[in-house]
Amino acid sequence: FLAQLDEMEAQVGSMLVECTNTVSEVVNERVKDMTPVAIIMKPDPARYEKDPFYRAAYTEYLKSTEPNFLRKGWHIKPAVMKGRTAEGGVFNNVKYAPYLEYGHRLHAGQYIPLLGKRLKASFVPGFHMLQKAEDKTQRQIRRICDPIVRKYFGEYLE
Repeated sequence: FLAQLDEMEAQVGSMLVECTNTVSEVVNERVKDMTPVAIIMKPDPARYEKDPFYRAAYTEYLKSTEPNFLRKGWHIKPAVMKGRTAEGGVFNNVKYAPYLEYGHRLHAGQYIPLLGKRLKASFVPGFHMLQKAEDKTQRQIRRICDPIVRKYFGEYLE
């Protein structure tokens, strides 16, 4: 019996790493699906021709906008054992990702030349795409990890 316990203990780390990586993959797929895609604005033809400031602002806007840039920024950090815990996860290195996730403040009244308008709201709420993906996955963690646990410890569970 003690020999079986030693075998099981030796496999716990591998099982936790595999389970963490699988959960991270599921969260990564879900967060990519929930991430909004940028909509490329078309310029106002009349303003584009007449206003060099507008033309420069639009050119700069195009340089910094790619529709799937934020979606492509989601990556998985492979799980590693730290003590008795497996640590891994999902991250996004895109500079503006936290602003879309959590929301951000604006300067109400500031003029935006590209829009040709002044800002009205002082806060833009976040999309919380990572939080929603994690919450959805958390509710299904047993279904996700059960096959992995059975793969490692199925012979001992029967």
